[in-house]
Amino acid sequence: MNEQHCGMYMKTMDGSVKIHHKNIQAMALEMFKVKNGTGTSITNNIFKMRDEVDRPDTRFSSNSNGFYIPHINTVHYGEDSLRYFGPKIWNLIPAEIKQKATNAGFKEAIKSWSPPICPCRLCRNYIGGVGYINNNV
Repeated sequence: MNEQHCGMYMKTMDGSVKIHHKNIQAMALEMFKVKNGTGTSITNNIFKMRDEVDRPDTRFSSNSNGFYIPHINTVHYGEDSLRYFGPKIWNLIPAEIKQKATNAGFKEAIKSWSPPICPCRLCRNYIGGVGYINNNV
């Protein structure tokens, strides 16, 4: 899919958000909850803060916001996994939204945000024999 085609999944004609965008917003909200200690036990096990992971490669696989990004070897079990995708989405969110004090404040702010670059496979082109290529690089 190209950028124009992906845009068809992101917004409707009247400017309202479609399901693809809502899913990204929902992922961002779960990341916010984990960061602030209000996530469920399941999401707390999936998304780890950098200081919770005792690995020698943590310095290279974390981001400036504190979420651990695992090294990946495959697309299906690596790049397409929630554990990898969540921190990638979190990195795209502006600091003023991340700094909201409550879940309700974050949820309200994230509704008006759309990612400048969508990292999902749906928004990338596929070339036979090569694989998915990122149009945003």
